[in-house]
Amino acid sequence: MSDISNASTTRILQINSSARRVVEGQGSVSTRLAQELVARLQAQHPASALTVRDLALQPQPVLDEAALQALFTPAEQRSAEQAARVALDDALIAEVQAADVLVIGSPMINFGVSAQLKNWIDAISRARVTFQYTANGPEGLLKNKKVYVVLSRGGIHRDQPSDTVVPYLRNVLAFLGMTDVQFIYAEGLAMGPEAEAAGWAAAREQIDEALATIARARSSPKPTHFEDFRKVVPDEQPVPRSPTRPQPSCGGAPGRRPGHQRWGGRQAHPGADAGPAAPARPLSDARCIWLGPGR
Repeated sequence: MSDISNASTTRILQINSSARRVVEGQGSVSTRLAQELVARLQAQHPASALTVRDLALQPQPVLDEAALQALFTPAEQRSAEQAARVALDDALIAEVQAADVLVIGSPMINFGVSAQLKNWIDAISRARVTFQYTANGPEGLLKNKKVYVVLSRGGIHRDQPSDTVVPYLRNVLAFLGMTDVQFIYAEGLAMGPEAEAAGWAAAREQIDEALATIARARSSPKPTHFEDFRKVVPDEQPVPRSPTRPQPSCGGAPGRRPGHQRWGGRQAHPGADAGPAAPARPLSDARCIWLGPGR
């Protein structure tokens, strides 16, 4: 999981993907809520740097045959027109690579993301630059980033089969390496004045909670070595050493219980998304703790 709580300079990238602009405080709901979230992030991080990519003002062209041909042509062989087309995508990729935090405003359009957001996703998804295929499958290269997605909907779709936006964005962002994603929902906006007001209030409450989480992280002590992790989670005890009982090891020796281990203070469960791995330790410093069944 990315950690922006103690970053000295936080680089924020705001993506406005609505076709509607915001003029004098009116217009796209997703953009207005994204602006509110960014303003409060900046208040928490006074030294932050903000880049705004407004796809209503600067729409990214669609990934068509000409764009694909330009991308497949070696750089030194591209025409001036092809080089200019690839440069548009390069600029968006560079913005994402440089960012620590992304705030994406995403309205639901006909049960999907906007065309503007889809074009942005197509632009930043480039093999061997933002993802790669390995012998073990695909690997995202845009890692260690926090992503907030501010969703706006006319109806109520959260946790319903009609919500295809969240699964799609979660999957495509994870494919690119961005797994620390938090969704903020503004729903019921077209269901009458009371529902609209409730949708705004609910979204702002979720923003409050997201920022409170950062504040709590900034005020909490940061474990720096194994014993500090023991203080944070004091109920975890190592297996008592016994001459007749095999001891757990980090190399898969007898005594290791699958699914109930902590590696250097980090628990791992088979089949669960445990987030990015903790920083590697020297083998001599590796530690394992058996947590016992049912934990």
